[in-house]
Amino acid sequence: MINLKDQEKEKFILYLEQQAESSNEIMKQMEKLSIGTGPLNQLVQREKSKVAAYLFVAMDMKSYEKQTI
Repeated sequence: MINLKDQEKEKFILYLEQQAESSNEIMKQMEKLSIGTGPLNQLVQREKSKVAAYLFVAMDMKSYEKQTI
């Protein structure tokens, strides 16, 4: 397990959210060009998976409580 300082954690969460937003925009553009099958549709599905993964990790990190010993 990697222990991040609060500031590092916030930066990483922000990075994940920005990546999700960027991937979401790319996905939307590819969907406009996609006919529904073929390689472009596969890339759209991959971008959807990336967005979900970025947001999952960001939400998970936000849920951790600060612990001090």
